[in-house]
Amino acid sequence: MPSRRFAPILAALSLGVLAPGATTSAQSEPVELAKDKFLLDPVGLSMQLPLDSKTASTEFRGEQLAASVRGPNNDYLIKIRTPKTGDREADVTEALTRTIDGIRARFGIADPGGAVVETTAQLLALDRDLVIGSQACERAYISIPDQEGDERMVFGWTFFKPRPDQFVVFELVVPEKRFARVRPIYEASVATARFEDPTTAMQMRQAALDAGRVLLASVGPEDYRRAMHEEERWFRLYRPAETGEGEDTELGYRGVRFWEGQRGEINPGRSSRDFNATERQEGLLCRIQARVLIDASTIADTTATFFMTQDREQEAWYVATAVRDRSERQLAFASETGTRDGEELVVKITRAGSEANILKPSIGTRAYLNQFETFVLPALLVEAAGEGTLAFSEVAFYAYRSATQAVSLRTEDVAREASGQVQLTTTLREGAPPKQSIYNADALLLRVEEGDGSVWVPTTKDDLFALWRSKGLPTGKTENRRRRR
Repeated sequence: MPSRRFAPILAALSLGVLAPGATTSAQSEPVELAKDKFLLDPVGLSMQLPLDSKTASTEFRGEQLAASVRGPNNDYLIKIRTPKTGDREADVTEALTRTIDGIRARFGIADPGGAVVETTAQLLALDRDLVIGSQACERAYISIPDQEGDERMVFGWTFFKPRPDQFVVFELVVPEKRFARVRPIYEASVATARFEDPTTAMQMRQAALDAGRVLLASVGPEDYRRAMHEEERWFRLYRPAETGEGEDTELGYRGVRFWEGQRGEINPGRSSRDFNATERQEGLLCRIQARVLIDASTIADTTATFFMTQDREQEAWYVATAVRDRSERQLAFASETGTRDGEELVVKITRAGSEANILKPSIGTRAYLNQFETFVLPALLVEAAGEGTLAFSEVAFYAYRSATQAVSLRTEDVAREASGQVQLTTTLREGAPPKQSIYNADALLLRVEEGDGSVWVPTTKDDLFALWRSKGLPTGKTENRRRRR
């Protein structure tokens, strides 16, 4: 995993130079990339990320949008940065050269005139005059010593300038011992980068965010209560048979329940007698109990509970996932705890045998959708569509996603049909395949088709478990308890 000790280097890199010259990029076997496109609308970027990588965060820092992409097992990091420039004549050669010179100086010794006469930074490769898509770009790799001296790290940069005032930089950080393996992956992913005029996409995004902001501002406590169904509802997840004569493949199920209560109830194993003052906060809650079949021998059970104060200013959640074998023996355990007060969001992720990972995603003052609201949003949209109060057919929000451990742009395309049914086309993050959901006029879910072809349909708990037992599938207990320390 790229060391945290190098964070200041990543943050301090300036745009910038070196003498002309070129090396040949490494040749390698074909690299498998994710099929879904990753999008950064503000700069018109679309690209394919490495297979099984995770977009850890996408956030604005000043006027610069930064996305972090981590490889499997955190064995490398790719940063996508979008720095603006006031020098419309500056080119990628100048920008890359300044970056290289800055690193050489940081790890070198300068003479009285400021020239670097000795440095421990080693230039591994320099590629000039590259063209990716229709864009000119340049690339370099530098090896630098770990500040504790136990290993060397490789930093790589590919510089694009898609507009006169806009650079886009793809930065690679990887331990030198992994560089030979990771370099082809990084280069194959960057080779898919394409840039289009972002103006139209940005205008559409802003209109959708404005519509989302208007919707959230119009919702009050009574609207949330109407969106909260009183009874627990169950849903079946399956993959339809390829032919009409085949059998559907069961993939999982979940139960959903809403109620009014106290913040401390996010932890199912904690007694209300032990609640402190914060845990006694009143608000709205939603609990999800789910089981997913990972493979023929492994199951994942998740219990997730989400809390929101009625004024939306505070939220908290607790998600616990246990991986089990078919005999219900626990193989692994992980949990996520989230808290937000105003604009300050903190997420703590723990895994058995590992140190806790603390995240502080930036949400700013944008159209932020909290975790509880993600589960009542369909009902709010169906009601707004029925009343004709939606300003646009597409609404957008920023929402935290546990799957990517990041705040992502979520869009909802709302279409009301003549029958009164409402179809929602949901994209949970930029570049992800959309899912299609059908609701009746009373906001009851009829069917969801996920982007991977799997399907959710409503059912009853009795019918669901009867179906699973008839197929010899384990129903078990769907509620996890937090591990005792």
